[in-house]
Amino acid sequence: MSFHDLSKNELEQLECPVCMQYMLPLIMLCCSRHNICSSCKQKLQNCPNCRNPFFQTRNKALEKLALRVEYPCPSNPHGCTIAFPIALIREHQDVCEYIPAVCPLRKVVHCRWKGLFEEIKYHVTQKHRNWVENVRNERRSY
Repeated sequence: MSFHDLSKNELEQLECPVCMQYMLPLIMLCCSRHNICSSCKQKLQNCPNCRNPFFQTRNKALEKLALRVEYPCPSNPHGCTIAFPIALIREHQDVCEYIPAVCPLRKVVHCRWKGLFEEIKYHVTQKHRNWVENVRNERRSY
């Protein structure tokens, strides 16, 4: 079942309300029947929606649906049009060309830029020109 077959609202039901990632089994329930992914449940005492305690109960119907749906790549807003079963999405993320890259100088110059991998060189040479020139000059002095 493709994510195109589901409405945006239906697909949102498969998002964990804490981490905002699509939930993989085990999908757990609170006593008010709100869903949460198992990794977030381990970190919380009460449901983030209603503050009620969690059951030790899984939402098996939603788990079955989650395994059948093909999810959009998290980089869909950045241009990736591929969809995969949830079990394969993480593997795709390792190689997806649309995953936002961060500035390689972010820690040095406290830059918050994010963009496509192929835009890094342009970003660094345009926004951090002085830093790049200083590094070049230091190398020449050796």
